[in-house]
Amino acid sequence: MKGKSHKNLLEVLEKIMTRITMKMNKLKGVAFLLSLMMIFTMYATLNIVPKVNVYAATATGIYNVADLDKMRSSSGDFVLMNDLDIAAAGVTKWTPIPNFKGTFDGQGYTIVNLSGTSGGLFGTCDNTSNSGNPFRPNGIEISNVIMKNANISGFQNIGVLVNNIICQGVGDPNGNVNKITNCKVIDSTITNPNTGNNQNV
Repeated sequence: MKGKSHKNLLEVLEKIMTRITMKMNKLKGVAFLLSLMMIFTMYATLNIVPKVNVYAATATGIYNVADLDKMRSSSGDFVLMNDLDIAAAGVTKWTPIPNFKGTFDGQGYTIVNLSGTSGGLFGTCDNTSNSGNPFRPNGIEISNVIMKNANISGFQNIGVLVNNIICQGVGDPNGNVNKITNCKVIDSTITNPNTGNNQNV
């Protein structure tokens, strides 16, 4: 009888432990959901937008400094897929991307340690019919990129992000508008010995 009683007691204890485990798992699930809610509340309160890689299917992803070179004299669409360190890639004297007539979406990522003696990331972005590249009806757009710790110099029309951007003009029948939107330049230096020339973004 004692053996049977012990067996029944063990069965009861096992059932109790199973119920306790199930309740603990449910509590863990609730705690996980509460944690997610707190995270999203924090993002909303601080007005932080998480980085989400959503881009046009035709856009080319930029993953490294070598990919940036592919943008030279291009009219394509490009998206930055991660932060880039120009100096860490061994580039101590950056040559600005010339004749760019496309779109570049930085997706909130940062490009750091760009140094050069002829301006910044982009050179002259010229979307006129005389620029040598095909005219882009929708205009040039550079957006959502942060430039940090850049050190550039030059003698005319220089900027950390873009040296110069030219459009067809107000009377353009195609409604061409070039845009630089939601971009930041922080902790950077522009040296221009000729004070009569422009220093841009």
